[in-house]
Amino acid sequence: MHEPTNSEDAPRPPTNEEFAQLLAANQDVLLWFIKSLLPGSPDVDDILQNTNLVLWRKQESFQMGTSFLNWARAVARWEVRAWLSKAKRQSWLVVNDELTDAIVDAIEQQGGEVGASARLDALAECMRKLKPRDKLLVAYYYQMGKPLDKCAEAFDLSAKSMKSTLHRIRAALRRCVESRLALNQVGK
Repeated sequence: MHEPTNSEDAPRPPTNEEFAQLLAANQDVLLWFIKSLLPGSPDVDDILQNTNLVLWRKQESFQMGTSFLNWARAVARWEVRAWLSKAKRQSWLVVNDELTDAIVDAIEQQGGEVGASARLDALAECMRKLKPRDKLLVAYYYQMGKPLDKCAEAFDLSAKSMKSTLHRIRAALRRCVESRLALNQVGK
């Protein structure tokens, strides 16, 4: 049986030049992705650098013709998880895994097509629209990393009610962000 050689249609790893171009073209999106998973963290640039190093070392596992951005975001997500694990060990966790997963899901649903600043602006505007108590809940649970039971106790809720309230807030934020982004796209 004869195998094709040098076929442009056959999956192949990128050349160093092709890979460097893909990596450079996606830096802003990767930086935004990491910032969205770790809002306010001073370490996002270091995490981006580590992500770039891992991507470069593993470039042969990427196949031309597939989504570079999806592959790069998966690597960045693992780098963020490594950072979160380190933060947990040092007891200053800022964002938990549940929120990270929710953010990643929202990003993947959007397909990475909208600019980073537009998404961050939309999220900031939607956060401003939350009721004061919901803002406190979000800050207490996600930013301060308090356990669900402690958070529920602090807000005089059952754990089940707290979980339901957080789910409602996340869903409302997701709808609000999607709506604002859609309005921005229509206005262009």
